[in-house]
Amino acid sequence: MFFLFILMIAGTFNVQEYLNEVKGFNANSYFKEQAYNDAKNFDSVKEAKQLVDVQDFDIHLMNWCLFAATQEVRERANLSPLKFDVRLRNAAVIHTNEMVKRGFYDHINNRNSALKMPNNRMEICGVNSMKIAENIHNYGFQNNAVSYKDLARAIVKSFFASSGHKKNILDKQLNSLGCGAMFEKDKSSNRYFMKVTQCFAYLPNQ
Repeated sequence: MFFLFILMIAGTFNVQEYLNEVKGFNANSYFKEQAYNDAKNFDSVKEAKQLVDVQDFDIHLMNWCLFAATQEVRERANLSPLKFDVRLRNAAVIHTNEMVKRGFYDHINNRNSALKMPNNRMEICGVNSMKIAENIHNYGFQNNAVSYKDLARAIVKSFFASSGHKKNILDKQLNSLGCGAMFEKDKSSNRYFMKVTQCFAYLPNQ
């Protein structure tokens, strides 16, 4: 954490160095990038049926499941599928990590000016688009033997309770997505919450 503060104070934000400090991000995982390129039925992926364990959390599997669950609702609405973009995923992971580590829940990060707004975070990760959107969630986790895919579907369903979040997911002008999720323990209630960021953009080459 001290290393991250040095980077920010120096005014040189290095995306890869930041992500190297995010718990679990450096793990070798099929779901880090390759899974997005392989067309598979969500329900047929055995790893997605694993039960979520907050003490042994697979960040890449969860991010992929959120992406796949979002694709499902797009498909049901007869919309074009979203393309995975690693830069959007990185921006989503960075914002979720900032919210967890710095103890806030907002689209605006007032703790670090370089990462203040959604467009700042996406641009730092290499995305330049005239059309972007961001969804965030603080989802109360009930540790009751839920699978990764069922948790992802529940979170996307909860997004639909908000007209703004639903609009972003179903926006025909947005064609790319990256998700970032991780757990945070609320000290006052001793409950776990899953903080989620979805970064959307229109990318002309997708």
